[in-house]
Parts: sequence; structure tokens; C-alpha cells
Amino acid sequence: TLSSNLSVVHNIAAPGLLKVAIFGAYPASGDGVYANLRFSVIGKPGTTSPINIREFRFNEGTAGVASLDGQISVVKANTVIQGRLVTATGDPVARTTGDPVARTTVVLTSTTGEKREVKSTSFGYFEFGGLKLGQTYTVTVRSRSHTFAPVTVSVANSITTLEMIAEQ
Repeated sequence: TLSSNLSVVHNIAAPGLLKVAIFGAYPASGDGVYANLRFSVIGKPGTTSPINIREFRFNEGTAGVASLDGQISVVKANTVIQGRLVTATGDPVARTTGDPVARTTVVLTSTTGEKREVKSTSFGYFEFGGLKLGQTYTVTVRSRSHTFAPVTVSVANSITTLEMIAEQ
């Protein structure tokens, strides 16, 4: 990450609240992932908890930043369909629309009609976990600025990867 030469401290005194500070003698520079955070998730399968990012400052507040709230879902198995949304030219969908935070909705529908949906990340990535091996799912995308053809996937491995390309 861009913070590889910096120091990291955290405080988890309050349940449900994590404070992280990354600092160093010189300002960080460059484009890329600033820090990866890993969590131990506690909860029953099927439960979901929101993640809210607040007061994110970069280089002591001198650089503009955007943060994306999300969620963590507790699942039974480690079987997933993951993927990325890109334009016909291979660019991440969110960057081409000028929207700094992708909020493109990706919908997973099982053969029984059960639907789940997630929002893609700022680089167009999405993931559905807790799926059943051998089952077939249809992945569709709801986007205001791009059209995607639905994709039908039979889950044969613990990780199935898709790249969904917008039509011109």
C-alpha cells in the first residue's frame, strides 16, 4: 500500500468503533490503495452490519478525499461470485461517469427467484458470498449510464470470477 513506510496506530476501546491513524515524517504521495484493514467478523450467518467511514483525512487534510460506506455480511460458506464492471474500453465504470464513488447496483438471482444485491466499489468490483456449489445464478446490473447483458453462472468452484463489460 501507499502507507508502507508510515506508522499505524489504532484504538478499539469502544465496541463497534475502530479508530486508525497512519502517519509519517513526510506526506504520502501517489495513486493507489492507502491502507488495507482486516477484521474478524462475529455474528450469525445471514446477518449484516454497516460500515461507516467518517472523518477521513489525507496529508493532514490538505488533499481532497472521498470515502465509501459499506457493509459486512456474515455467510456460512466461502463460496463466492466476484467480479468487476468495466466499460467497453475496459475502464472501471465509475471512473468513466465522473462519479468518484461507484454506487452501481449488481443483482444476484437464484433459480428459485431469491434476489440479493450489492453496490460495486469505486473501481467497479463486487462480490456475493455464501453461495451453494452446483447452483445456478443470474447476475444483472442496474446502471443509469451503462447497459450490461445479464450473465448466468453455475457455481462449480469456491470462487467464480466475472468481468461484466458494458455494451456500447
